[in-house]
Amino acid sequence: MIDLKDPSIPYTANPVLARHGMVITGNAAASSAGLSILRQGGNAIDAAIATAATLTVTEPTTNGLGGDAMVLVWKDGQCRALNASGYAPATLSVDAIKAKHGEVNAMPQLGWTPITVPGQIAGWEALHRRYGKLSFAQCLQPAIDAATTGFVVGVTLARFWANAAKRYKESDDHSGQFDAWFSTFAPNGQTPQAGDVVKFPDHAKTLQRIAQYGSQDFYQGEIAQAIAKSAQRHGGFLSYPDLASYQPRWTDPLTLDYRGSMIYELPPNTQGAITLIALNILRQFPTLKPHSTETLHRMFESTKQAYVEGFAAITDPLHMTTDLRSLLTEDYGKIHAQRIQKQAVPMANLNPASSDTVYLCTADEEGTLVSMIQSNYAGFGSGIVVEGTGIALNNRGAKFSLDPSHINALLPGKQPFHTIIPGMMNHPDGSVTAFGVMGGHMQPQGHLQMITKLIDFGVNPQTALALPRWQCLEDGKFVIEPGFDSRIIRALRQRGHDITIATDKAGFGRGQIIHRLPNGTLVGGCDPRTDSLISCY
Repeated sequence: MIDLKDPSIPYTANPVLARHGMVITGNAAASSAGLSILRQGGNAIDAAIATAATLTVTEPTTNGLGGDAMVLVWKDGQCRALNASGYAPATLSVDAIKAKHGEVNAMPQLGWTPITVPGQIAGWEALHRRYGKLSFAQCLQPAIDAATTGFVVGVTLARFWANAAKRYKESDDHSGQFDAWFSTFAPNGQTPQAGDVVKFPDHAKTLQRIAQYGSQDFYQGEIAQAIAKSAQRHGGFLSYPDLASYQPRWTDPLTLDYRGSMIYELPPNTQGAITLIALNILRQFPTLKPHSTETLHRMFESTKQAYVEGFAAITDPLHMTTDLRSLLTEDYGKIHAQRIQKQAVPMANLNPASSDTVYLCTADEEGTLVSMIQSNYAGFGSGIVVEGTGIALNNRGAKFSLDPSHINALLPGKQPFHTIIPGMMNHPDGSVTAFGVMGGHMQPQGHLQMITKLIDFGVNPQTALALPRWQCLEDGKFVIEPGFDSRIIRALRQRGHDITIATDKAGFGRGQIIHRLPNGTLVGGCDPRTDSLISCY
C-alpha cells in the first residue's frame, strides 16, 4: 500500500499534504480558480467545475467550450460516473462524407466534418445539478475573470500553441474555415510566447451567457443558433436539432478488485476497460517487484493483450457486441496470464492516435473527490472556432471508421470510441485515490502504471508521477523515457521487445493524483512534465 516514505524506491519525490481541500491540474491559474471556490464554501464538485471552465480559457491548446468531458465522483462512500461525450450529427454518414470529400478511406481529421455534438457544457451543469453547493454562476466566475482580464501563457502551453498553428497553416484546406481560429488564437499570424498575457473577450461573453442562462443556451438558445448557423455557412454537418437533443449520461463505473483495492473506470464508449483488462491479467501474478525485468515484461505483455481486446470491443454502448464483464473475470485473466511466456509475443497493429487533453482532480474536507478529464481531442480540436463566440469545436469524430464492418464504423447519432478516462481507487484501509494521465492511448497504460506504482510498489503520488514511464506503440513496439536501468532494457530486448529510448518526455502523458488518507489528510502529486500546480489549504 502507499507509503509516504517510499522506503523501497531509490528515487523519491515528496508529495504535498493538506487538511481541508486540494485542487490539482496542469495549469496554475486553473488550480488557483478551483481553490478560490473551495475557500468560498464550495465543495469538490464546485471546485471541479470552476477548474474545468478556467482550463478552457488558460489551456486552450487541449480543451475548449466545444469539447467533451468524463467524470468520476467519490461521495458518501460511492463512486458515480458521468459520460458527457457527444455523438455524430444526424446527417453525418459515410455517403455524406464521400459526397463532400470524394472517395476518402478515412475520416477527415480537421475542419467541420469530424465535429461531434459537444457534451462538456451539459456535463458541467449535470454535475452541479446533482452535487453543487454554490450557484452555477459562481462556479463559472473565475473562468470569466480569466478570459476578461487575461492570463499568463506558460512554457509548455506556448509550445503546444505554436505546434497547433503550424498544423492548421500546413493544412491543404483553402476554404477559409480556419480563419476564425487564427483571428482568435493567432492574431496577426503570431501565437503567444511564454510570459505573454492573453485575453479572450468572446470566450468571456459565451461563459457569461452560460452562467446566466445555464447550459440550455448552449444547446437550445442563442449560442446553439450561432453554432448551427456557422456550420451551415461553412458546409458543416452539425445542426441545431443535434444540439437541442443532447443529454449527458450518468452511469455506474466499471470496477475491478486489484489486490484488495477497487479500481473504477468509465464504461464504453471510453477506453477505461483497457486498463482493467490489463490489470485483470496482472493480478494473476502474486507480486510485481519494482526495478524488475520480469515485472516490466508482464506489464508489456498484459498491455498488448488489453489493447487488442479493447480495440475489438469498445464503441458506443448501444452498438457493443461484447459484454466487457466477460473480459474481467478470473478465468479470463488466468487464460491470458498463461499466454505470457518468457519471450515477447507479437501482436496486431494498434494504430494508436495522439490527442490532447486536460485532467484535474479536486477534494474537499467532507471526503468528496472528483476525477475529471475533458478534451477537444487533437490539440484545439477541429480548428473550427464559431465566429464571435470563442468556441473551439472538437474533432472527436476522427475516431470513427469509414469501414462499415469496423466496430467503430460511422453511423448518424453514434458515439465514437473515446480516449479520455478519469480514474478512481478505493483501498482496503478506507483511503481513496483520484488520478488520471492525459494523452490519447497513453491513458490506459498510464493508469496501469500509476495503479501498480501506488499499490504494488507502495510509492507516494508524487513519486508515482515523477518516475519514468513507458508506452506501447503500434505493432507492440515500446518507447521508454530516459531513466530506466540499462541492464533491464537490455534484458527486455533479449526477450524480444522492440524498445526505443525517447530523447525527451513528450508523449508520455501528464497526470495528477489526490490520495485521501483514512484520517482525512490529502496527499497530492502533480506531473513534472507540464506546468502543473497543487493548490491546497
